[in-house]
Amino acid sequence: MIAEVIGSAATATVLRRSARRAAAAGANVEGLAFERTSFEYSYVLPDDWRTSSPEAMNALRAVARELLVILRELTGAVLVRRLYANPDLKSAELFERTEAQ
Repeated sequence: MIAEVIGSAATATVLRRSARRAAAAGANVEGLAFERTSFEYSYVLPDDWRTSSPEAMNALRAVARELLVILRELTGAVLVRRLYANPDLKSAELFERTEAQ
């Protein structure tokens, strides 16, 4: 979704930066990896993020919050609105309404 607009390299960069900022704020992002194969990027999630444990969800939400901050700085509300409108992300409750506006 983001990669469709800004490309896979830029998406990997903003996600990596979001994870670093979340980690600096205390989120456990150990195991989150970004891998490049040729011109494409893939992401490896920590094993505990595949559960709905409170710790895993808090770490994922911390990365999502930082992602919103970075995207707002880079694109204004364009990509933030697009993320918030995604039904899968909406049902996962990664973003609070005030964050996505």
